[in-house]
Amino acid sequence: MEIQISGGIVRRVRGGQDAPVNSLAIQARTVANFLPLICQRAGASIVHNVDANYTGIRFDTKVGPVVLEMRW
Repeated sequence: MEIQISGGIVRRVRGGQDAPVNSLAIQARTVANFLPLICQRAGASIVHNVDANYTGIRFDTKVGPVVLEMRW
């Protein structure tokens, strides 16, 4: 799943329709494809945060979310 944050509003991004096609978005999708199954089951998602200028992969853990950020 991919989400986009813009203007403080979180929206779900549908692949192929609204998804960004810049180099970092493509790189994040590539990395996410190689994640182990346990990470995918944990609900790893790709985040495009326009407000903070990063694209990353987010994991929800027991102590809170962890985001691997790729800044642009």
